[in-house]
Amino acid sequence: MGGDDLWSWQAFEKRWREFQGTRWPRSISKRLLETLARGDAETAVLVNELKSRGRELPEPSCAAAAWFDDNVVKVKNTLYFDPLDFLDFHVDLPAAENPVQEERADVAVAD
Repeated sequence: MGGDDLWSWQAFEKRWREFQGTRWPRSISKRLLETLARGDAETAVLVNELKSRGRELPEPSCAAAAWFDDNVVKVKNTLYFDPLDFLDFHVDLPAAENPVQEERADVAVAD
């Protein structure tokens, strides 16, 4: 699967990074995750509330309720549950300004 695929790692990471950003406070991200677990109807209500406050779901937008009819697996599906759930397991740390080079015993260094 390529980088343009909705289910690719690149697409997943893009949505995850958006939910980590300043536009999506942690409390609202967690509220969306909990609502997604309750299904399409409740999610539609929350997504409409968030839209009225100027907060759009990260692209690609599946529908007004964040759910879509997945013709491949023949069920309702969402692209947002996994990136939101991943917020609890991975924190993106800033890169070090002066990274320390690790010495490796298996690499010879010439003086």
